[in-house]
Amino acid sequence: MVMLQELLKYPTLEALKKAALTRMWGTPNSPRLIALDKGAVLIEPWDVEYGQPDIEIDARKLEKALLPAGEPFSRIWYREGLWRPITA
Repeated sequence: MVMLQELLKYPTLEALKKAALTRMWGTPNSPRLIALDKGAVLIEPWDVEYGQPDIEIDARKLEKALLPAGEPFSRIWYREGLWRPITA
């Protein structure tokens, strides 16, 4: 799902090929896992709070933070066996 989200910025296969040839690859960044009492939230490297040492997640607000399919996201909420994209 994250890979498809990243590919959205390329309108054509040619644009993707060109970017792959000229891209500075740099150091890979892994998502951060924030454990909750019931579940967890993955914070993707492009999230605005990714670099902060402490990220506060209010689990009571997550149900209202769910995003519809196709919307850009930077957080993924795990609960009851499902991963769901949420807004920051």
